[in-house]
Amino acid sequence: MPVSPTGSSQGRRAWGPWRRSPLLIALAVFAVMGAAAGWTWGQLRRSVEERHAAAHDAEAQQVVADLENRMFIYENSLRGAQGLFAASRSVERVEWRDYVAGLDLEARYPGMQAMGYLARVEAADLDAHVAAVRAEGLREYRVWPATASATVWPVCYVEPARGANLRILGFDLSSEPARLAAMERTRDTGFATLTASLLLQTESAEAPQPGALLLLPVYANGRPHATVEERRAAIVGYVCCAFRMHDFIASALGDRRDSLVALDVFDGNEILQDRRINLPEPAGMLDREPEATLRHIDVAGRPWTLRFRPAVDPRWAAREREADAQGAVGFVLAGLLSLVTWLLAGTRARALRIADAMTESARTSEEAYRQRAAELAEANRTLRLRDQEIRLLFERTNDAVITMDGEGRIRSWNPRAEAMFGWREIDAVGRAVTETVVPARMRESVRSEFARFLESGESAALDRVIEAEALRRDGTEVPVEFTLVATQGASSWLLTAFIRDISVRKLAEAELKRASEAALAASRAKGEFLANVSHEIRTPMNGIIGMTELALGTNLTAEQREYLETVRKSARNLLALLNEVLDLSKIEAGKLEVDNVAFRVRTVVAEAVRLHQFRAQEKGLSLAWVCSPDVPEMIQGDPLRMGQVLGNLVANAIKFTERGSVEVRVGVDEPPGARPLLHLAVRDTGIGIPAEKQPLLFQEFTQVDASSTRRYGGTGLGLAICSRLAALMGGRTWVESEPGKGSTFHFAIPLLAARTPAAGAASPAPAPSAPARRLRLLVADDDAVNRVLATTILGKRGHDVEAVAGGAAVLEALRRNRFDAVVMDVQMSDMDGLSATAAIRRGDAGDAARAVPVIAMTAHALPGDRERFLHAGMSAYLAKPADPAELATLVENLAGEAPRAGSRAFAAAEALQRVGGDPEVLRDLALTFIRDHDRMVKALREASLSRDMPALERVGHSLRGAAGIFSATRATRAAMMVDELARANDPAVFAAVPVLEMELGRLKQELERTISEGGA
Repeated sequence: MPVSPTGSSQGRRAWGPWRRSPLLIALAVFAVMGAAAGWTWGQLRRSVEERHAAAHDAEAQQVVADLENRMFIYENSLRGAQGLFAASRSVERVEWRDYVAGLDLEARYPGMQAMGYLARVEAADLDAHVAAVRAEGLREYRVWPATASATVWPVCYVEPARGANLRILGFDLSSEPARLAAMERTRDTGFATLTASLLLQTESAEAPQPGALLLLPVYANGRPHATVEERRAAIVGYVCCAFRMHDFIASALGDRRDSLVALDVFDGNEILQDRRINLPEPAGMLDREPEATLRHIDVAGRPWTLRFRPAVDPRWAAREREADAQGAVGFVLAGLLSLVTWLLAGTRARALRIADAMTESARTSEEAYRQRAAELAEANRTLRLRDQEIRLLFERTNDAVITMDGEGRIRSWNPRAEAMFGWREIDAVGRAVTETVVPARMRESVRSEFARFLESGESAALDRVIEAEALRRDGTEVPVEFTLVATQGASSWLLTAFIRDISVRKLAEAELKRASEAALAASRAKGEFLANVSHEIRTPMNGIIGMTELALGTNLTAEQREYLETVRKSARNLLALLNEVLDLSKIEAGKLEVDNVAFRVRTVVAEAVRLHQFRAQEKGLSLAWVCSPDVPEMIQGDPLRMGQVLGNLVANAIKFTERGSVEVRVGVDEPPGARPLLHLAVRDTGIGIPAEKQPLLFQEFTQVDASSTRRYGGTGLGLAICSRLAALMGGRTWVESEPGKGSTFHFAIPLLAARTPAAGAASPAPAPSAPARRLRLLVADDDAVNRVLATTILGKRGHDVEAVAGGAAVLEALRRNRFDAVVMDVQMSDMDGLSATAAIRRGDAGDAARAVPVIAMTAHALPGDRERFLHAGMSAYLAKPADPAELATLVENLAGEAPRAGSRAFAAAEALQRVGGDPEVLRDLALTFIRDHDRMVKALREASLSRDMPALERVGHSLRGAAGIFSATRATRAAMMVDELARANDPAVFAAVPVLEMELGRLKQELERTISEGGA
């Protein structure tokens, strides 16, 4: 190749010394290659050190997470105990023992010595408190140490109640400053609070450990505690757990013999040697003093300091040696390459010719080469940065990250996967993931899923968050959630699984579920108690009111009638009070409703006062009422609730007044810019109420002091119910009082003008008109008084009544005779009303009795009872005490719908007119109805048994049209009732189905008879 003289001479002059000395060329090559080898070795060493530091940091983060998660679990156990008190007005010692026993402290809460409850005890009540606890069997119980404080906080309950734990019973936690500080903080904030490190009272003298208490406040049920002041006023106790620090931390961190760090834990912001909590030093600590890392965390209100010191890990040491070996190999290669260069340089002439020939080509491509080299260098730098980012994310994430090939063989395994599953990366790589982390019972399905994925490239497990059980190396299982992502390479698939340990979350969910179930069980027990109490009181009340009604229907003197009228009204007012006092679940759920009708104010006030006149006369008190002229005659509202509130206030005033008078004043208040108020004030000359006790008056089960409770009696519910009823009516109650000078209770509600005239609130209901026909009725009740009462009421209406004492007797009576209706109690001794009704609907008393109306007259009056009875097949529901007129009207209306002997099931003339007067068309329609009857009835029964409302609506609508063709009035009406009740999703539809079946049967029989007689 020709070369320009200038270029050739310059090249020779520049390279002349090198051409004459091959050794210089070899040395230059060695220098360049040695520098490259040294740079590569330095990069490898730096990468190993950075990854080592990242692993240390990841373990430190895991230690912090483990400590916080363990404290979260302990706090949840206290949340459950706090919920136990919130679900009940009082928690007995046996309930506390059962709750703590269910937690299984020794197995699931290592380090926890005991759980206890601290009660608030005023100094004046201390002796009574000690006596009450001793009466429970704790003969040695006392409150210690002695203190002059007005309030003490002794440990009343402690579980497990054995060994050293018994020593802390009666210990006043407020007597020690560290414990008192934690109590005050959790009381004011409402959050769980940890005490400073202290020596527990249960600690032995042989091997003492520092300990701590975790506390949560217990506020009085129903008391507000949104602000600090309200919380201080509402506090009644604390739940707490005591645990040993060493055991707590050791259980939280587990076995860390392979730890990369040494850990010291300090309580407080300052590192105090005497308060230091040490874990065992891991093997292989650095010879030099390592650089420590401090982390500050908040543990239930206490500042803890964690000091981490790195340790030597044999794995990282091996990687450092590997980097050194690679550096040495680089230097050896540099030497070998230099030797080869020196040997080649010996062929000087050939090398010069080659160099001259390539000079021009190199000069022309030099610029392109430099540009390409710069691009490659930039691409390499970008790839290295991305690789470092991915590696840091892979190693520092809190999730286990596992990559696999398409057949499920593990290709990479990050440090979190090592910690979670117990397999080292060097052991896990190359294994099948199904044999490593999948439990044996699931392996076959996972293998099948891998095979399907390889075949189709699709899997139901891809790109979804799935919860499952994973297998550790030691054979235990851990709950996890994982996401699987697939990436397609040039020749195979790469699967990446991101796995998170959710065992702490599952444990917390289980704890919350147990606490919720305990609260629900307490709520159900309360509901059952209220139902039983309501039933037992309503049964005799039914007899009192019913017999009083019967007595009022006889010839009486004016004085006797007045007495009986007072008895009846008092019993009805007692029933109204029972409906609210015993049905606390309805009040607390906010489901109590008020009426909005027109009524006379003065009539309601007069009745409320007159009911208490006799009691006032007995005590020698003057009882009067005054109504301002500006009070309207008629207003809109709820007369029963207003009379109940006023009656409670008057009764309360008479009870607490020994001499003097009680006066009721009714007036109108007109606040500026607001709606006028009807203002009722009850003033007495009684004992009065101290100012500090007045805020407690309108709380449930509260009286001003113990002496009043013993002297005057009462449940403490009257004023609380007044306050709630006033609020429901849009008003409020309040009190003005001074000790020894009497009290004035105020009750104000919005004054609404009456929309329509109304009769007086106390006007008796009109008597029902005479019955359309004489009925044959069956009464069933296991209470003799109630049987006589119902028999007398219905007998006076001119009906034939037979009475029996149980459900079995009802079935026997229906087999013997036909009855127009059955009036039956629900709760009876031999066979209850629900079972008897089910037997009637099944046909156990004969097919003729299957559709007989059954009226439930029962003392069950809690929410949901009506729906339950109608769902069981009863036709109607009447709560005891039953009003005689209401009972008679309900029975006559239901029984009056029953078909009478000889009545026609359809109107033939009207049916013929509907089909244009063509008898053949009517005959074909009748034959079609007869042929499809069994199929229609079967569909009706199946929809009823499966409680399928849409199906019932469809069948009812279809039968409504079919019966309408024949002008079958009763069948059409029964089908329409099923259709409309099912559309409204009303459970009463299930009582209407047997009636429709009966009417369809009658229509079929009459159509068959008409066809056989040639009438259609």
